[in-house]
Amino acid sequence: MWEGINGALVPLSCCPPRKQTLTYRHGAAMPIERWSDSVVVIHLADDPQFTDDLEALDDEELSSRVDVVLDMKGVHSINSSNIARLLRLRQSMLKNERRLVLCTIGAHVWSTLLVTGLDKVFELTENVATGLATIQLPRQ
Repeated sequence: MWEGINGALVPLSCCPPRKQTLTYRHGAAMPIERWSDSVVVIHLADDPQFTDDLEALDDEELSSRVDVVLDMKGVHSINSSNIARLLRLRQSMLKNERRLVLCTIGAHVWSTLLVTGLDKVFELTENVATGLATIQLPRQ
């Protein structure tokens, strides 16, 4: 994939992500990889960290400025509250013409998304690399 950097197109593979953390009000941190000025990868974990991570995204209004790949590798289960937060985040991002891609989804979370029909609502990919590639493609 190619990414515009300083007016030039360069392959994404030549530009390693800039790692940073977003610090919450209570002092914990969410790992973020900033792949470009317009794309971030956020690595999620199980609750209570999952809830804090999604709240921080809303608090920082990061979702209105960048496309987001949510790496759900560390999430082993989700509840109705988590689903509601994901849906609010998706709605907010769509309103701001931004994209949200969920990737590396475990079996239990995947089955929850299938049962609820949310597999048709969210953009889902197998891994982070595919999620980043998906964001580079035009919306369908």
